[in-house]
Amino acid sequence: MTANQLANHPVVSRLAEIQQELCLKDIQFASQLRLGMHGANWGKILAGTYDGSHVKAITKLQVALESWANPVSGDTEEGIVILRHVQEALDAVEIALAADDEHRLVVISGPRGSGKSRSISLIHAKYGGYSQEALPSWSGSYLNFLNKFGAGLGVAPSTSAGLAETAILNAVGAMNKPVICIDEFNYFSPSGINFMKAMLNVTTAVQVVSTIPHYLARMACDTKTAQEAAQYLRRAVAIIHIPAVTDRDVNQIQKALFPSLLLQPGQAHAVAAAANRKSRLDSVVTIFADTDGHEDLASAILRHERGLKVTLKPGED
Repeated sequence: MTANQLANHPVVSRLAEIQQELCLKDIQFASQLRLGMHGANWGKILAGTYDGSHVKAITKLQVALESWANPVSGDTEEGIVILRHVQEALDAVEIALAADDEHRLVVISGPRGSGKSRSISLIHAKYGGYSQEALPSWSGSYLNFLNKFGAGLGVAPSTSAGLAETAILNAVGAMNKPVICIDEFNYFSPSGINFMKAMLNVTTAVQVVSTIPHYLARMACDTKTAQEAAQYLRRAVAIIHIPAVTDRDVNQIQKALFPSLLLQPGQAHAVAAAANRKSRLDSVVTIFADTDGHEDLASAILRHERGLKVTLKPGED
């Protein structure tokens, strides 16, 4: 098989069609469909310039295509649908639990409504430990942050940051491989980030944190937090970026949560498109909950989108 024959193989052609439907760049597409290769190599295959093993490549692509095409199961755990990013987060926690060094951090990044909090909730329900949603006030006084953080661990408030740090680290250290889950991690100050880094260094705790991509990028670029954020993120075993809603996600949610709603061809794609315009997975659930059946689904999408319209102020676009 030549590189040109590989580029024109029916499997490659079908995957290229799916990529176009999902509007994803090569690296994102390779990750989302789990092609078993880097997105740059997928781009070379499309261009007819791939110089690796063509037989191995087509085998990997065939597996990925079959996985994508096969009906989804609609599995749930603790009432949460096990979508791909949820399974990736669970797998990453298992890897972190087995680590024997400071690389025990899992970061979940996605826009509002994409399922970050649901993933955090499932991880906490499955592994126990400590879970809390960070507050805007955590970005201010370091002592206030420590006292709020420690309260969830049963640590009494302190008037000294040093004493509070020691008490928290002792409480975490006394736990057996605890999993510490923090939603809205963007509210951490540089001192707070440094403390989380220190906790990875001196305890066996696994940390799972979530935030919005914009905030994660800002933490890595802002001069106030860049150094601490970079050092902290180097301890991650996985940074999971939740992708746009796919037809597969829609089908999986339907099977798991709305089994009596039988979707017709093309309807999953219409729901996914509407969901990606606003609120992601939340929109999928809202649309399904509002419809009386597949005949009403288009109307439910329109009702949902009308409800999301806002009046822009002068100067907004």
